[in-house]
Amino acid sequence: MHPHKKLLLAELVAALVVCTTASVPLTGMVTQTHRARPTVTTVETSHTKKPVKSVAKGQKTTKNNRVMLQVQRTKIVGRAVPQLLAFGATSTMGEFHGVAMEAPTDGFPLFGNAVFPVGKTPNWGAMRTPEQWLRRAEEIPEGEWVDIPPYDLAILTKPLSDVLPAETPSEERIVTAKLFWSTRFFGGYSLDSGEYKARHSGVDIKLPPGTPVGAIGGGRVVEVSHEDGHLGTHVMVEHHLPNGDRIVSIYGHLESTAVQEGDAIVAGQLIGAVGNTGNSTQPHVHLQVDRILPGEHGTHIPYWPQRTPTAEEAAAFTLNPVWVIAEWQ
Repeated sequence: MHPHKKLLLAELVAALVVCTTASVPLTGMVTQTHRARPTVTTVETSHTKKPVKSVAKGQKTTKNNRVMLQVQRTKIVGRAVPQLLAFGATSTMGEFHGVAMEAPTDGFPLFGNAVFPVGKTPNWGAMRTPEQWLRRAEEIPEGEWVDIPPYDLAILTKPLSDVLPAETPSEERIVTAKLFWSTRFFGGYSLDSGEYKARHSGVDIKLPPGTPVGAIGGGRVVEVSHEDGHLGTHVMVEHHLPNGDRIVSIYGHLESTAVQEGDAIVAGQLIGAVGNTGNSTQPHVHLQVDRILPGEHGTHIPYWPQRTPTAEEAAAFTLNPVWVIAEWQ
């Protein structure tokens, strides 16, 4: 490829990096007793948007979305993702491990088997123009969607410059993986970043706007919010795991929602669609899983530390959602 075209491609890919940066003093650490959202002083955004209001549960889905994500009415058929994690990877979830135990008997909705929120991703690495990258989900043909790439840090931290201009299928897969897992667990806002490099809890998953998003497991919707900053339009679902642990899954930057607070939902049920609301410059879903701490009551405040935590510090409050899904699917 001509060097000039390679440079243009690199610039286009770099422009797709998801950024939800908020500049806050990196002093101290959010503790168990004080977990308020950070005050936003500077936000890097390409433009300002107002959150899109909720849509009814029976919202219309396109034929493409019904096929590629197996949407049936308001439920996305749960698809286990056995290759979600790289072979030989080790868990960093501390004492949190899935074990076969009795299901909850307190009347709370059963968690069931964990599923990934989406079933496919666009083949980002094969795209070459802004017009291709900026399409909505319903505008992308079924043949341009591929399986979810493994969350493999050996691949995700490979320098992007080594694989551009992505002229082979192998290089295309790497670019797709790096864009799909655009911000790793506590990763920096760089497509070459690993984990525990920044304050970003959860993972950012790059998807086109309008992509249906399903719940990772059964539970109860505890918050549907349309705030202007931070996570924008988002949904929080409380889950009771079979081992007795209580967690909250958080789905941020949605363009619309399909559930209401208090709804009992099942694994894979449609909860909303990917958007670009809140502190976001590119369409994506922020997926986060927090622990519900002993004695915690009222509205859950998503964990967002004031400085980069160690793995041990983070594990007390939040969990890598990729591991949660892998261990409970």
